[in-house]
Amino acid sequence: METLVEGKAMGICQSCGKSYSGGVCQHCGYNPQALNIAQQVSTAKAKVPCELDIAILIDRTASSDQFSRGIKGAVALLLNLLSSKCAAVKVWLHTYGDEDFGQQPETLCAGTSVQEADEAIKRLTFGGGGDPEETHHEGLLYALRQTNWNTGPLVRRAIVWFMTNKPKPLKNGVTPKQIGEECAQKDIALVVVSDMPDFYQEIVEAANGTFAEYLFSISNDPTPAEWQKVVHRVAASVSRTASAEDDATLPLGQSGPSTL
Repeated sequence: METLVEGKAMGICQSCGKSYSGGVCQHCGYNPQALNIAQQVSTAKAKVPCELDIAILIDRTASSDQFSRGIKGAVALLLNLLSSKCAAVKVWLHTYGDEDFGQQPETLCAGTSVQEADEAIKRLTFGGGGDPEETHHEGLLYALRQTNWNTGPLVRRAIVWFMTNKPKPLKNGVTPKQIGEECAQKDIALVVVSDMPDFYQEIVEAANGTFAEYLFSISNDPTPAEWQKVVHRVAASVSRTASAEDDATLPLGQSGPSTL
């Protein structure tokens, strides 16, 4: 259903549910045209014959609220791009807060379809946390160990982690490098999107053997266009994880420097 606002036809964004005038949603960055192109490419090009198990991990504290609309639109676009590349995609959506303030990790969906994950991300709310630094690494450990990873020979695994601000020191004796090494042992690619990416270089490098293609910076006030660039590059990184033999990037994907 459309309404007229100042002479312009207004529709409802499929991602965030708010009114917008078409094209890229000014609220969450959702771009239905990009999704349509990805779907068209998927019918023209054979998909990689593998299953991708992907865990989306999101810092849901108030620190991330400034990114909340962009994160939701970015996740929706990312999952749709990946589903256009891989024969099957299973999604886990994990969120976490600051455990020092009683915010425990949660799983919003487990091993679901892209469509179900799209609906789950819309219900996500941000808030809480009492100081700038957060218990980020505890959140990653939760996603790493609570995701029911498929270990079949044609399954590829990845965690895409959205967060803001610095991490608090771990309290359980585990180091960030050891967490990254656990990802590597389980053959799980770790992709980080953060406004402070330098604090996560060690863990990303331990997980992937390099950080250049798996660590992404986002500005303090990202525009929908910035989110789209990050999403395309993340999708390309995960695509390379899904098929080492296929070195092409995802539809609409880009290679090159990961910092915007």
